Amino acid sequence: VSILLYCHILILYTIQTFPNASNHLQNYCYPQRGSYRIFSDTQLLIQFSLLPPILMCIFITFIIKNIHASHKRIANAVVAQHHARIKKRDIQLTKMLILQVIIAIVCSLPLAVSQLMTTMTLTWTKTPLRLTIEAFFSLMARQLAYMNCSISFYIYTLGGSQFRLEIRQIINKITMFLCHKRLLEKTRIGIDPGLAAGNVQESILRRQPTVKDKLKTDAEVSLDTQDHV
Repeated sequence: VSILLYCHILILYTIQTFPNASNHLQNYCYPQRGSYRIFSDTQLLIQFSLLPPILMCIFITFIIKNIHASHKRIANAVVAQHHARIKKRDIQLTKMLILQVIIAIVCSLPLAVSQLMTTMTLTWTKTPLRLTIEAFFSLMARQLAYMNCSISFYIYTLGGSQFRLEIRQIINKITMFLCHKRLLEKTRIGIDPGLAAGNVQESILRRQPTVKDKLKTDAEVSLDTQDHV
């Protein structure tokens, strides 16, 4: 759906030149001037900054209602302590979801506002200070928009004990797997220092001639001498 909604960008976006904070001209990929630019910025405001938080609020409301309904169904089947633990976990989940909605609004709204503000004031004569402020605000808005795509993990990690437990178990399993794999590799190629030293010593002893071998060699030499005589 998003590809269809934004397919006009491939045709109606062009390379345009604007002055930057240092009052030097710089090329940007930007919507065409006129009504299309206002449409593009308005679409960014609605679809990127307003619509996702609204949908998240609607889904969170349904989740909370389903949680309360499930509590009413199982209230008579569980003990008070277990019910209190479930209620505490659900409250924690609700807080995390609400926090995620707030952070999504804070991180996505400045970018759309910055784009729309730049479009509305495009024909104004701006001082270098005004251009510097707008460039700084636009840069911060983009950084917040990038942060919005990766902050959910940190919200769940810092706010959910169950999520932290699952992450810890996954890390432990990966660590055990890597250690077991390394141990198998060492066993396969025989890197045990004790065994390696024993093998080297055994090979050296095999190469050294024994007293029996020396006597046998001397006897063979004397027989050869007698044959020649």
